[in-house]
Amino acid sequence: MSLDDYFAKISDNMPNRTTKKSTKTTTPVDVHEELANVSEANTIADPGTMDLIIQKMTDNITKVIDAKIRTVLEAIASHSAEIQSVVKRVVEAEGRIAAVETSTTSMDAKIKALEKQVREMAEHIDDLDNRGRRCNIRVVGLPENSEGTHSVKFFEEWIPGYLQMDTKAGRVKLDRAHRSQAPIPGPNQRPRPVVIKFHNFTDKQRVMDAARNIGSVGSQHKSPKVSFFNDYSTAVVRRRKAFDEAKARLRRMKMDYALLYPATLKIMVNGSPKKLYTPEEAAAFIDSLGMRGMFSMTLVLLVFLMVTIEAGHKHGDKKGQKAKEGGQAECPEKCFVKCVPNASDFGDGFCEATCSKHTTKQCNIPCNWKKAFADCKYRFTNWGECDTNTGTKSRSGTLKKDLFKLELVQVRPPSS
Repeated sequence: MSLDDYFAKISDNMPNRTTKKSTKTTTPVDVHEELANVSEANTIADPGTMDLIIQKMTDNITKVIDAKIRTVLEAIASHSAEIQSVVKRVVEAEGRIAAVETSTTSMDAKIKALEKQVREMAEHIDDLDNRGRRCNIRVVGLPENSEGTHSVKFFEEWIPGYLQMDTKAGRVKLDRAHRSQAPIPGPNQRPRPVVIKFHNFTDKQRVMDAARNIGSVGSQHKSPKVSFFNDYSTAVVRRRKAFDEAKARLRRMKMDYALLYPATLKIMVNGSPKKLYTPEEAAAFIDSLGMRGMFSMTLVLLVFLMVTIEAGHKHGDKKGQKAKEGGQAECPEKCFVKCVPNASDFGDGFCEATCSKHTTKQCNIPCNWKKAFADCKYRFTNWGECDTNTGTKSRSGTLKKDLFKLELVQVRPPSS
């Protein structure tokens, strides 16, 4: 008997509790069934029977627990199997990853070696390309269709005449000459460059030297400016073009430079060459030159200012000393007109001067009539009689310029 059956039976055997006020009607009860239930209840109330009942209850509970635990154990077992499968797959994946990493490490070394080989081969191919262009030049700025249909014959005679070169029979030997493969430009567009291949490398060098010596060819001819350049590969042209900004800055700074093959910028600094291999290095070096030039200019200005101040102090000291010695004031400003004395042709007066604004300043004109080239010239009379009271004799003089009609009396000690 299960525990549920037992409690159900006990609840069935218990008498129904009714209140006195209950109005419910009861069904008729069988007497024999009641007696049987009472006898069974008395039988259950026996101690031996209770042990059996407890044992049955324990067994039933154990069965229920075992059933529940069995279900949990079965789920755990299935999960354990799945976990074992996952662990196995993880182990297999780790093995494959380790194998891939090992192969990747070896392949990285191979890839680096191949990249180095490809880079060297590309540089070698570019070098071969430029060596094949050593006898080539590019003529830029020549109008379209100037060469006509026989371009080689035209340029063999045109180049020596245009560059004013002395050549044998008035021509240079060419192998090929043609326009670049770009589309034909319109009327107002820039003409295509001409690629010319010389038969001899020495002729090509002579042409480039003549073009370099002439400089701007267009300034000596009525035709548009024509420029001559070496023919380089696309990679070298790209590398050399990266130095355009640095070259422009050097031209503004009026510094001598040269762009060497393939792309090395050489700058002359204080008579010594400096080679720069990358545009970044060139920009940094030019920045340092600018800072150095600014520092030098600032230092020169400071020295000049100090020398000027010192000279001004010395000049001011001398002027002040002269003024103290002569007891006369000097005009510290620049006079626009002649100094006009107050009462004579010398002495204190006024002049028109300027400093921060137009004003009138005091000035002084020395007389210096005793000098041969004195500022004031007088016409003197004969010496008068000797004055017995003062022991001197005098004579009068009149200005020759007749500015103020001033009479000057000259006095000297008497002679023996």
